[in-house]
Amino acid sequence: MESYKIENGALIEVPAYEYHSRGKNWLAVIKLDPSQPGGINRIFLEKAKGDYLYMVSNLSQYDPVEFGADYYSSGGKKHPARIYGVVMSINSQELTFEKCSTPREAILLSQQKQQYIDKEALLKEKEQLEKRIIEINKLLEEK
Repeated sequence: MESYKIENGALIEVPAYEYHSRGKNWLAVIKLDPSQPGGINRIFLEKAKGDYLYMVSNLSQYDPVEFGADYYSSGGKKHPARIYGVVMSINSQELTFEKCSTPREAILLSQQKQQYIDKEALLKEKEQLEKRIIEINKLLEEK
């Protein structure tokens, strides 16, 4: 896993970025969609200004993402760079990222992690409901 610094709600370092004036950069949350370019639907995050790279207020734990950095030569040839992965944790100071070799791998890992969260939430809710049932049964026995 890799970590990247966040300041003032924006990433200040990322795994792929083209600083040349002919560079095109993006950070996007991705999902599989066969009707989109490359079979991936991208929800692009806002670019930051100055020394900051991307605003991350719309990123959440376990989002599958694509960092894109394309360089275009003076002859117009594209030199693409893509980094795929999953946001494993994010807070005001740091984004922890697990790299994946393909967008599909990132999306499947994200789905797997999100299912785990949902299961944990359901188990916690079940426990709370069981406690409440015990309380209700005690109240009914008192009357």
